[in-house]
Amino acid sequence: MAAKRDPMLVAVLVGGAGYLLWRYTAPAAGAGGFWDVGPAGTSSPFLAPGRSPTGAPVAPGFPGAAQTLTGAAASGFAAAGPIGAAAATVAAGVAALGWGRGGEEGIAVNPARDQFLAQYATLDPTRDGRNPPGFYGLHWLLRNVNAQTGQALFDALLKADTMAEFSVAVSDVQAFLQTNAPAVTYYAGGGYDAGLKALYLKYYNREPDAGEYAAHRGNPGGLSAVEQLLIASLK
Repeated sequence: MAAKRDPMLVAVLVGGAGYLLWRYTAPAAGAGGFWDVGPAGTSSPFLAPGRSPTGAPVAPGFPGAAQTLTGAAASGFAAAGPIGAAAATVAAGVAALGWGRGGEEGIAVNPARDQFLAQYATLDPTRDGRNPPGFYGLHWLLRNVNAQTGQALFDALLKADTMAEFSVAVSDVQAFLQTNAPAVTYYAGGGYDAGLKALYLKYYNREPDAGEYAAHRGNPGGLSAVEQLLIASLK
C-alpha cells in the first residue's frame, strides 16, 4: 500500500517553494503586476460524475518558468538553480494534492461513484457520452420508487465531493432501496419489463426490442402512460 500523503506537509512545501519563487521573481518596486496564476481546477456541479474538472493551475507568469522547470526535471535541482528547484517543488506538491485532477473528488470520489453507478447500467433508459453507465438507471429507479425522496438521494450522491460525503450518500441510497425492496424488485427485477412486454403483445402482437424497453423505462408516467402511447400510435 502506498504511503499516505499528509496534505498539511505538502501545503507547507508548496508554500515554502512559492515563497522562494516570489523572492526570485517579484517585480521591482513600482513595476506593478502580480503572478499570472489561473484558478485551480475545481469540481463543477455541471460536470457529470466521472468527469474530472478541466481546469488546472496555470504556470506562474514569470519569464522562463516552463523552461526552468523543464531544465530542473532534466538536469536536477542543482543545475536548475533556486527558481527551478522551487518550481519543481511546487509542481510536485500540486501533483501530490491532486489539484490538477480535481482534488479528492477527481482522484477518489469520481471513480468510486462511477463504479457504484455501473451496477444500474442495465436499467439505463438512455445512454450518452456525458454520463457513465448506470447514471440514468439509478435515477430512474430511485424516482420510480419515490419521486421526491429518490431525487433528493440522487442529488446528494452527485454533489458529494469528498469520500466521507460519498460514503454517506451511498449508504442512504442502499438503505432506501432495501427499505423499499418490493418496489425495487418490481422495477429492477423485471416486473416493470414484464408489464411492457404484456402491453406490446396486446397492442402490437410482438415483444418490445431492447431499445423500446430502455426508452419506456424512462417514462415518468409509468405503464399507464406507455399504454396511452401505444394506443395513440395505432390510430
